[in-house]
Amino acid sequence: LGEGVASLLSSGPSAGPTMSLVASYEEQYRELIRGINTKLDTLSSLQKQSVSASDERFSKSVAGVRQDLEEAGDVLDKLSLEARTVKGDGKAAVQTRLKQAKIDVGICHETLASLTAKAENPARSGGGEAGNREA
Repeated sequence: LGEGVASLLSSGPSAGPTMSLVASYEEQYRELIRGINTKLDTLSSLQKQSVSASDERFSKSVAGVRQDLEEAGDVLDKLSLEARTVKGDGKAAVQTRLKQAKIDVGICHETLASLTAKAENPARSGGGEAGNREA
């Protein structure tokens, strides 16, 4: 493991600083996504308690998630730029992690949309014939 990391960091003259920036952006992202998931769990709990979208706690949590998702997107944009400059074997690994992170952020956006829709329309079950269109 140590040998692989050493070769990754020594794969070019700018690899060290680039990998350092990549690691920094990845850590920022991990912190943000942990916070987002915690806030989404809080929103889910509030929604299960039949708290409406107009409730101040719910509204503040939604605003916090939206802000964190925007910041996570910004961090991923920076990471994407840095990933382009990574040399050697590390490039594919960074790009794979970046792709997964973008998928995770998309899932968080979908979860937030679902929770806010349920809170805004508590009588809707999400099922029913209108929601079941076949292609």
